[in-house]
Amino acid sequence: MAITQFPPRSHSQLEEYLTLRSIALDELIRLEGLGDHVGDTTCVNCAETEGLFRCMCCQSNGLSCTGCTLAQHGLLPLHRIERWNGKLFEHTTLKDLGLRVQLGHGGNPCRNVQIGSVMTVFDTSGIHTVHVDYCLCKNVARRWQLLRNRWFPASFDRPRTVFTFAFLDQFHELNLQGKITLYDYYLATSHLTDNMELRKQTPRRPEFHRTMRMWRQLQMLKRAGRAHDPSGIQATRQGQLAIECPACPHPDRNLPLDWESATRDAWLYTLFLAIDANFKLKSKSRGLEDVELDPGWSYFVNDARYKAHLLKHSDQPEINTCRNEHDAILRATTRHTPGYDVSGVALVICARHAFVRGNGAGDLEKGERYCSIDYIVLSALLAFQLRLLVLSYDIACQWSKNLIKRSAEYPAEMQPDTSQTSIKCVVPRWHIEGHDQFCQTRFSFNYTPGVGKTCGEDIESTWSVSNQMTASIREMAPSARREALNDHWSGWNFRKLVKLRSSLLQRLKDACTNSIRQTDIFAQFNTTFRPAVVARWGKMVEDWERDKRGKCPYKETPSALTIHDVQLELAKEEMEASKSGRTSIHRTSASKFLLHGLNLEEKQRALARDCLSQEKMSPKELAEIEQRRNTLLHDIMTWRAIQLAYMPCVATLLASPDSLANADNTSHTSAEQLPLFLPSGIPSEALSTVQVHANNEIRYRLAQAEDGLAGIRRQRRVLHSVYQFKKLNVSGTGNKPNTRIRSVFDKVNKKIAGLAQRYRAACAALLILDPQGTWVGRLRELADGDIRGPGREGSDPRNSYFEPSWIWLVAPAPNTDVDETQEPAFDETMRIEWAKTKARADRWVEELQLVQEEMRRSLQFLAWKADWWCEQATRRGNIPPAVSSGLSAYALKQASFLRALLQDSVDIWLPALSARGLTPSWTTKYSANSGSRSSSEEDGGTSDSEALRDDGDDGYVDYDSD
Repeated sequence: MAITQFPPRSHSQLEEYLTLRSIALDELIRLEGLGDHVGDTTCVNCAETEGLFRCMCCQSNGLSCTGCTLAQHGLLPLHRIERWNGKLFEHTTLKDLGLRVQLGHGGNPCRNVQIGSVMTVFDTSGIHTVHVDYCLCKNVARRWQLLRNRWFPASFDRPRTVFTFAFLDQFHELNLQGKITLYDYYLATSHLTDNMELRKQTPRRPEFHRTMRMWRQLQMLKRAGRAHDPSGIQATRQGQLAIECPACPHPDRNLPLDWESATRDAWLYTLFLAIDANFKLKSKSRGLEDVELDPGWSYFVNDARYKAHLLKHSDQPEINTCRNEHDAILRATTRHTPGYDVSGVALVICARHAFVRGNGAGDLEKGERYCSIDYIVLSALLAFQLRLLVLSYDIACQWSKNLIKRSAEYPAEMQPDTSQTSIKCVVPRWHIEGHDQFCQTRFSFNYTPGVGKTCGEDIESTWSVSNQMTASIREMAPSARREALNDHWSGWNFRKLVKLRSSLLQRLKDACTNSIRQTDIFAQFNTTFRPAVVARWGKMVEDWERDKRGKCPYKETPSALTIHDVQLELAKEEMEASKSGRTSIHRTSASKFLLHGLNLEEKQRALARDCLSQEKMSPKELAEIEQRRNTLLHDIMTWRAIQLAYMPCVATLLASPDSLANADNTSHTSAEQLPLFLPSGIPSEALSTVQVHANNEIRYRLAQAEDGLAGIRRQRRVLHSVYQFKKLNVSGTGNKPNTRIRSVFDKVNKKIAGLAQRYRAACAALLILDPQGTWVGRLRELADGDIRGPGREGSDPRNSYFEPSWIWLVAPAPNTDVDETQEPAFDETMRIEWAKTKARADRWVEELQLVQEEMRRSLQFLAWKADWWCEQATRRGNIPPAVSSGLSAYALKQASFLRALLQDSVDIWLPALSARGLTPSWTTKYSANSGSRSSSEEDGGTSDSEALRDDGDDGYVDYDSD
């Protein structure tokens, strides 16, 4: 986030204000009175009569008489007027002075006047009452006369209330950029008019809401060129009002003529889509009747068809994720909420540029069911013609199963042509951390060829904007709610279009830097291995990329050491010993005795942790603690008898009067504090008498440390997944779901604390039993600050400086028994690192190619769209000349703005490409027209493209700014 740099003299300017504020206050007070007119209130215009009126909107503060005031405001009927009563200025209106607004002649007199009535006019300057007269010369209906005056009538029959275009536009912009609600804007306008609420005002909020719905849709229809289509508005196709992404591939618009026959570069023409669900955008069940203004014409799917589809699949279960461990949270917090018709919204965007897709949104009734997500995704792919499609979804590992089979149940026009199209499903880069190892390799962007540095997480930034509307849209009628969201997504897309110049420029910079850096890193790393090894690894990567059912080159080998593995090995050794005639001195084997001791130690730690919060426990909970203590003490005493058989030296330690385990001290010592005297817990001079058991404990402790470290990493992934889910779907939704999530946080953190204790205890024992062992280089001391990740924390530095905790860098433990026909453990570890390093370099090289292709596509799309608008100018025939003039002017204006945007993009991108030694062939087409916009950018100054990054992401202005 950029830090705002204030001018160096800002503080001195404020200090200067302190010396002048008394005078400034007097100047403000001066304006409340007659000012320069004290002693002379003659009209400043005619200089003949007394001036009693002043306008609060005009530049001049001079006093005018009634006649001059009316003459000056014949075309300014919405200015605010004040009258001097001899003591102070008081409110009055131009209507009270006798002003009448004549429609139909541009302010000129009308010979055929139809006397109208008093009209309530909402404007950015406040709420006004105006006498309106209509024109009968051309037999134009009153409603159209009002519209031609840029006043939008609240009703079309006998309008009494109108809203100026400026008023509607201002609210539209504030609503999109600042999420100002209609209620707040209405009240602000009312307070601007009469802050003391002394004058009677008839409520007009329902009229404002209804008018705003019509205004929004008319603007979307106009901007999509629907006024230019001879077939009319009703011929609007599904999703046609959506603003399209110019950087995505569009056949017949921005792709080469031979794109279908491309082989080596075919991946450059891939469409990337991201899918996600948001459970904050709910809708209350209020039984409101509503009129559908937008039947699937923009971003939401056609509601009637969608609901009919859902009825056919009402018994389909919700989607379950793979083995990621926040599934329980998902099911608990996103179920159908009583009192709500809609539990959330599913959305499809282009994953590279975050444009919301036409027909890419739909309401969710009861969570993320297959039937809902399938319908929305297939709707967003209507008329899809490309050969390669990548779908990013946080539960793609499950959703992708049988996707093609399920799509066969849909109408033919919605079914993807799998004979021509290859579909890959992946999990977004951040969300994949919550999945198991299988998903983290097979569904990873990192290991998928042809995706560049696409992350799939941009959809979260879309939610961050729309979530600000939750309080208002959940109260709306169903259609009004969908229209509001459609409008905001349209605004979002437009801002993305405007900022595409800067976003692609930044991606180019990042790709150039990192493709060189990562390629060099891989080249250096690659030289450290024998060519035969590199060839074998390279073939393994290629084979897996062709068929992911084979051995994965990126898959981390699980630790060869687990408690159960060691237990099995020791049991086999004891079996071999018994076959050779060596019998155990106790019916409980030595390995089981030692394992039982470690289990008792684990129970002691768990009980000690639980006892830390005894002060907050209820009597029932305290009783349960005591019962656990008694049970644990009994188990220790039972185990002690076996211990004395295998470790006779412990008898001396138990007899010591200073020992907590002494019979005299046991009654005063809590069970969790009793020393167990495992081999690692006895004096060093006694170790030689129990060396066999000490060796067994080393093996158990190594497995215990590995288990503990792996468990910490697993639970940290769970914690991050739960946190992200809470942030996106639960925060702000009420106490109950937040409390439920909080309890899960506490539970996971408690598990992590226990695992950390287990790891530290294992390492402490190993330091005693095997201080010079091979484990020393791998297993390090675990500090509290090391328990972090995956990824950077909120307080950590940026990614470029980020250093992960050592717990994520520990190589797998070496196998104790290695099959000589298999790859050695060390070799396999290095192969994994080699493959990951290669994938990282490959993805950055792809990103550099993709960004250049996206620049080319963007320019070609803008040129095509500009030509398209020019073609619209004369499509409609047999229409009034005034309408024809408007159609032509608007189409040509849109074309001119698009060409200006194209030229500005050329001026920014081409010098940046040239400065980095990149000269793709398509640049020659634009080189002659390239300006010098990028000079300041290359010199480190602030170019227009960089300044664009400071704009908001969600405001919405038309290409024209009327």
